[in-house]
Amino acid sequence: VPSNLAGIKVRQLMLFDSFDAAHVRIKRTLGPPQAGGVGFASPTTENIALGAKEIWEIYNPTGETHPMHIHQVAFLAIDVHDIKYITTSPLNVTLGPTTYPLNPEELGEKDTIRVPPSKVVRLYMTFNLPGLY
Repeated sequence: VPSNLAGIKVRQLMLFDSFDAAHVRIKRTLGPPQAGGVGFASPTTENIALGAKEIWEIYNPTGETHPMHIHQVAFLAIDVHDIKYITTSPLNVTLGPTTYPLNPEELGEKDTIRVPPSKVVRLYMTFNLPGLY
């Protein structure tokens, strides 16, 4: 991870739970905090330029650890924080003041990482493959 992350675009994405009545289960979706979760058939929400470097903050307000896999890009985990709620309506979140160290297995390039409950994991990514994210 670069030592200076100033000026790098930051995207916030949050896990959301909803009830899937057709399959009688909890369905977890991902989307910008203010927009809510979006389904797999929904239009693309993140349009990223080829070669862009970004930081993604993945917020997990649920009570369960969730594996997060991002297609077509390897990433480096930066750190883990608590979630700090600024407002709940409209939903506005940021990083909490406490930073937690990464586990040894979370170091190095990854395509999947665990996002603990009530935590934010920050990821550094370079988008060097064309595609939809």
